[in-house]
Amino acid sequence: MNIKKIEFFEIFPWDKNFETGIFQIDEEHKRLVNILNLLAAHLANRSHELMLNKYFDELIEYTDYHFKSEEDIWIKYFSDEWLTEHKIEHESFINQVIAFKNEEKNKIALDDIIHDIVTFLSKWLAYHILDRDKRMAKAIYYIKSGLTPAESQKIVNQEMSGSMKILIDTVLTMYERLAVHSMDIMREKILRKEAENQLIILNNELIHKSDQLKQANLMLEASINKEKEIYKLKDEFTSNVNHELRTPLTSIILTTEYLLESAKDMNQNEISTNLKKINRSSNHLLNLINELLDFSKIENGKIDCNINQINLKNIILECISNFDPICKSKNNILITELEDIIFEMDKNHIEKIISNLLSNACKFTDHGTVVIKAIESDNNIIITVSDTGIGIDNEDQNKIFDRFSQGKLKQNKPSGTGIGLHIVKNLMQRHGGKVEVKNNSDKGTTFTLILPKISKWNNL
Repeated sequence: MNIKKIEFFEIFPWDKNFETGIFQIDEEHKRLVNILNLLAAHLANRSHELMLNKYFDELIEYTDYHFKSEEDIWIKYFSDEWLTEHKIEHESFINQVIAFKNEEKNKIALDDIIHDIVTFLSKWLAYHILDRDKRMAKAIYYIKSGLTPAESQKIVNQEMSGSMKILIDTVLTMYERLAVHSMDIMREKILRKEAENQLIILNNELIHKSDQLKQANLMLEASINKEKEIYKLKDEFTSNVNHELRTPLTSIILTTEYLLESAKDMNQNEISTNLKKINRSSNHLLNLINELLDFSKIENGKIDCNINQINLKNIILECISNFDPICKSKNNILITELEDIIFEMDKNHIEKIISNLLSNACKFTDHGTVVIKAIESDNNIIITVSDTGIGIDNEDQNKIFDRFSQGKLKQNKPSGTGIGLHIVKNLMQRHGGKVEVKNNSDKGTTFTLILPKISKWNNL
């Protein structure tokens, strides 16, 4: 239950005029007045049903206790209709409080019964104390002074009639109006406070919604910018692919035409040289097509995997044989430092990974060195491909693994399709490994592959 903090106020202010002169009864009356004020405050504040029931029950229980306590005193001095009427009034009061409790419990409109409850309780209690209890207390005073109960009652009836009766009625009317007026003021104050709190909540919700809207706009703007960037990258990718495919294809066509026109006048060495050129261009074209097919399979999650036990050194040497002519044509030195390592992986995948790294190293290195190393460390295989080429800007070292992305090379001349390193990273991750890149302290770049000795293939 969520207990709401309420503002306490006195719907029934205690006054010395309510004192009967009997200490026990006066203290119990004060306690009754306090419970009444608490109940009125919770009614005005629309407290939780359990809290209202608590104070209704407390009022009923304490009233019952007080009435029995009073009767224990009155019965010592009275045995006539005064005592009977007093007892009937007690029972009537408790029954009425129970009826009010049930009305609240049965969800009768609270605003419709608050005034009835407060008016009845305050007026009844004031009348009960000012008239009934004070009348009996005065009679006891006269009995103790030596008069008979009948004589005492007669004197008290005379004292409590006439102007005193008018005064009591005036006080009762005043308390009734005071209770209603106080309750109206408190209800208006509470309703205003509830409205203010509701306004604060709505304002906070509006601010929250506004913040959400701003965040959504930022996300939408970022998404649009990202989409624009993807379109731009795709355009660059298409342009680069077009260029990459045209270059070897043009070389094949021109060389073939040249051979057809001039073959009869060429010697064997010239023919062999041109055929080798056609072969290299054809292989380059085939590699580009295979790269595009691999990328398509990866993007669609349809890449095949066939894990077998393979010799890493032999695979690397096979890959190097394909790039040795390119290195020689660019006056590059190709160095290997390879351990004999047997491990489990898809042979085609490791060939693609190493070939991609060697291709980049050879492509972006002129008159330099390309070094490939392979060692076994713990249960991992570490392969590094280093070059003394143009390097990669530091801010682009993570971007180059994204699809369609090439990064800005230090000479600001991107080349290739922009999917080779994306394929490398994807294949490495699927086999439970990772790829890292950093610029060398002097010149060039080093790519590091870290693979488990036994592939942990995951189709992602």
